[in-house]
Amino acid sequence: CVTCGVRGAYVGGEPGLWFAPANTDRSERVDATGAGDGFASGFLTGFLTSQGLNEAMTIERSLQFAIVNSGAVVGAVGGQTGLLSAEQLAKDAPKTTIRKEAK
Repeated sequence: CVTCGVRGAYVGGEPGLWFAPANTDRSERVDATGAGDGFASGFLTGFLTSQGLNEAMTIERSLQFAIVNSGAVVGAVGGQTGLLSAEQLAKDAPKTTIRKEAK
């Protein structure tokens, strides 16, 4: 994973490279404290809840969860206030656009 702050994040694996833009605009950003932790915990939640999916689908789901969770964190003051539950991530993550960059 490579996070690019307000631009989004890249994730690479054997099946390719994916990019997801940040899902908040500058007017929604309140505090960047905990953004990286939100990204990491979202990515792990996506990964751990991806049983039965192939590697490419697991990477995409994990990146979606990470982007949504980190976006929620920067929309609130403090590093934990905006963190989302696994249920909320599963509901909101599919709305996040992922772009496959390369194989």
